[in-house]
Amino acid sequence: MNRVFSILTGATIFLSLALSGCNDALLGENGQITFEDNTPNPGFDLMPQQVDAPMAVGSRLRLTVGATGLKATDVTSDAPDTISIVSVEEVLSDDEEPIHTVVELKAHQTGAAKINVNTELGETDRIEVNAEVPTQGTISMFPWHASLPLAVNVLGGGIVLLPNSRITVHAQLRDLNDNELTGFAAQEWVLESDGGSMITPSEDSDFGTFSSGAQIGVSTLRFGRFGATELETIPADAVARIEIVDGLTGVPLDGLQIGSEQDAPLFLHAALYTQDGRYVAGIDGDPVTFESTRNVQLGSLISAEGEMDAEADEPFRPYVQGRATDLKILQAGTHRVTATWKGLSVSAEFIVTELSASSAE
Repeated sequence: MNRVFSILTGATIFLSLALSGCNDALLGENGQITFEDNTPNPGFDLMPQQVDAPMAVGSRLRLTVGATGLKATDVTSDAPDTISIVSVEEVLSDDEEPIHTVVELKAHQTGAAKINVNTELGETDRIEVNAEVPTQGTISMFPWHASLPLAVNVLGGGIVLLPNSRITVHAQLRDLNDNELTGFAAQEWVLESDGGSMITPSEDSDFGTFSSGAQIGVSTLRFGRFGATELETIPADAVARIEIVDGLTGVPLDGLQIGSEQDAPLFLHAALYTQDGRYVAGIDGDPVTFESTRNVQLGSLISAEGEMDAEADEPFRPYVQGRATDLKILQAGTHRVTATWKGLSVSAEFIVTELSASSAE
């Protein structure tokens, strides 16, 4: 079994599933208009989100409505004291053609409301939206991009940061019964720090960007009163080792016996760790350098400046931040890749048992 997952093959699978999905579950009560929860969440999911999770009281929700030509008076709530209409905005294509409408809601108190839509073509539909009070919340951290997070086994010992490094954070609120709540901005990010660290909220979501600053120390991050999380900034000399892993699965490259598809690149990640096994985010100004033996091509999609070529798939660009490279295997056999950073170095040796023809051929 090929334990190293081709990132391009994975993208094809995700896209195929998304395009084959049925939108019937998005239809309103009358089956005429689709309604989609437009709240950004972690993970690479191309499938549209049903409006089935309650809003957090105090949050806003951007609802994608599959109808065009709507005016503010065409969208109403039957319980505006519970959930009100904030705005109605038509979304246009690059050719200035209407695509759909985004309706922003605001949850004021616990309860339910029917959101009614009447189009100029005479279509009428509605959907029920609920609201619950958040009683708990957690904060997740993503050293790369939240759409393609590193595997849990890579981050198993916790996360620390090098000076002047950034990670993406995300807050998830839940109700008393541990159900996930949707919407955004029900709470605000709160940071306690003695140094120069800072938190920058994202628009229209509960994501944020944490920047560690130049000072060594510990910061505490909360989302409102929820999810107190300590984020420690460490000096570069506290990094004890490097491990080369597959960028998607987190499987260590060293010692693998794999099959590979010709011309299908693998994405490798140089994971830095402290002595006690915590994952280290950042590069402290020095990118990792990668070298390989013959019959392995490194960086065919990534230029020397650390940017992916224009034809590379957009979701995978965040992996290129000085700690990743792509690898293309040219011949079956035993291969070695070496990663070096600030005097630390590690080599991973692996065996390619066979090299099959590319499926694109």
